[in-house]
Amino acid sequence: MAFCLLWISCGGIPRDNVLDPENPDSMAPHKVMIEAFVNTDNLSMVNEYALLALDSLAMLYNDRIVIAEYHRNTAKYEDPYHAEKNELLYQNYVSQFDDVKGVPDIYINGTSQRVQGASSASFSLFRLEEALAEEILKNTYFVFDVKYARQGSFVQPDVWLGRLGTQNMNNILVKAIIVSHVSTPYLQRVVHAVVESQVIPYIAHGEKLKINLPKISINPEAVNTMIVYVTDANMTTIYQCSSQEIM
Repeated sequence: MAFCLLWISCGGIPRDNVLDPENPDSMAPHKVMIEAFVNTDNLSMVNEYALLALDSLAMLYNDRIVIAEYHRNTAKYEDPYHAEKNELLYQNYVSQFDDVKGVPDIYINGTSQRVQGASSASFSLFRLEEALAEEILKNTYFVFDVKYARQGSFVQPDVWLGRLGTQNMNNILVKAIIVSHVSTPYLQRVVHAVVESQVIPYIAHGEKLKINLPKISINPEAVNTMIVYVTDANMTTIYQCSSQEIM
């Protein structure tokens, strides 16, 4: 809301607000997106350790990070929260590395950082904090405000996206994810549904776009949070994200 008010009210004043897209010196803190690929149908300790580490990370960094946990099937176990889109995104991420697939497999800001496996919850937390240290210091040249309208078990997200700084940007898209708190401790941020915009071929610096995303389903039996993020068209680099609980 504050972002929208800024856009509405900044006519006729000096462009010195760092969050004003029409200020050429504008930038914003990069909220860090963490995506964990896990399997919890028959919990192995490594997935358990990673999920506990993510809980600790969420408490330590609070509003500086956003976490989504994608459940996927493995050769040994089928996960009831598996979805085809989860696997497609995972395959896309893995293809950027000369490495093997497996769970847990955690990515930060797309494929900027990767943390595989977990020998203990404490060591997994240590490795995640190491990977996070570089990302959390970054600034971004995107800022956005998200609103939604709820209709039963669906929400309709509307996104205002602004391009900061002095550089234009090509070929981006915006995605929305619903994560559900199904139960504690291991099903707290389960990815329930994903929608995405068409590729946005161009956004000029100082430009503001309204993006109407498709309706997205929520889990009526759980507490739901909507995550929205902007990424490149290849969906390997995440430029900015935000989250809000669905009421």
